[in-house]
Amino acid sequence: MDGANGDARRDEQTRHDLGLTFKSLLACLVVGLGVVWAATHGAAAGWLWSVACLACGFVVGFLFGVPRVLDDEPRREPGEPGRAEITTARTRHRLAVNTNLTQISDWLTKIIVGVGLVELKQIPDHVARAGEYIGRSLATQAVPASSSAVPATQIAAPSYASLAAAIVVFFSALGFLGGYLLTRMYFSPAFGRADEGLLALSETTKRALQTTPLEQEGRKVEVSATARETASLRRLSLRDVPHTAEGRAIWARAQFDAGRYADAVEGYASALEKNPHDARLRHAYAIALKYAAGNRPTAAVLAEIEKARTLADQQTDLQLRATIYASLTFNALYMPPPAGYETAREAALAYIARPDNLENAEVWFNLASAYGQEHTEQQKAGADPGVLKKLRDEALHALEQAIALEPRLRARARAMIEGKAGEDDDLITMARVDDRFGKAVAASS
Repeated sequence: MDGANGDARRDEQTRHDLGLTFKSLLACLVVGLGVVWAATHGAAAGWLWSVACLACGFVVGFLFGVPRVLDDEPRREPGEPGRAEITTARTRHRLAVNTNLTQISDWLTKIIVGVGLVELKQIPDHVARAGEYIGRSLATQAVPASSSAVPATQIAAPSYASLAAAIVVFFSALGFLGGYLLTRMYFSPAFGRADEGLLALSETTKRALQTTPLEQEGRKVEVSATARETASLRRLSLRDVPHTAEGRAIWARAQFDAGRYADAVEGYASALEKNPHDARLRHAYAIALKYAAGNRPTAAVLAEIEKARTLADQQTDLQLRATIYASLTFNALYMPPPAGYETAREAALAYIARPDNLENAEVWFNLASAYGQEHTEQQKAGADPGVLKKLRDEALHALEQAIALEPRLRARARAMIEGKAGEDDDLITMARVDDRFGKAVAASS
């Protein structure tokens, strides 16, 4: 509790400091722009040059404020109870997005400081020349040419040169101060939170968060990571996560496991922007959409799984392909007939027909359910007994294949036949007229 209170107090102090700094910088900016506006009689050029100098100073201040990344900083991780802490060589910059920016910042700041020291005596002359150049544009706009027979630049150029020099010095300094302070107080901590949130995870957990399916046989699958490992990551907002497909996907999966499905959808969508051809990301996005919609398959969910299926067919990860086909055939069964069971049947048969695919019991089981749904619809429509018999034969074959590959599915099928599986009663109409289904799902001897 004390630790939480301490964190809250630090956060409150940080917000107070940041707010005070921002208000002070804003007050200086407003005063400076007001003086420029009054001195130039509302000339737009005065504000444009002021903002330009402010932006240049801000960029330089940002480069000076970017923190260094220590490549070889070891981390100490707490060991198991009764064991010593473990020092690891895992670097803190592994998933940092600003490593190159840090190097560029280091080079540029050294160059700027070096050149500045060499040209220190010439800086006043450079400022004066800049003032003369900017002053001409200010004078042209501030003093209408029709007000005198003498050109405006001859009337006011000297005084406006002084004003322009002041603009260069004041707004460049203000921009530098603002860029440096905001980088140190806001951007750097944001980078640090993102890096720490991901680096607090072990490589095994990161891999699990990326590769473990979100759903299996219609049930949510959570990664077996400890709450301590993912707590810091779950507290991050998406804007604090590195702008990489890997970082966004890891964050989204942590949010999904925490039950924040809308955040998971946002995270996976952001990851897909970085890597739109990743079948695993596309499928994860579809399942996150499903749970965000109340754990109900929708047309949008099926469309995303279909996209994942197309991508998986073009890739060599056979296990991922099996997972996506099992998901597609399962979720399609919850769509309105006949489109639902037709989609499931087509996908299952396409998967089974491809010789390089892995044997998958769930695909076979879902195929049996698809035939069961079709049998129910055809029976209601008064179809020919021969048609119904053929559907039962196909369903029985698929069910037997599923049980042979995964014997535990026998209990699931038996519950469906006996009406104990809730809304999943796809096999019940066939079992009522064909005792072969009862024998198929009977407990093995």
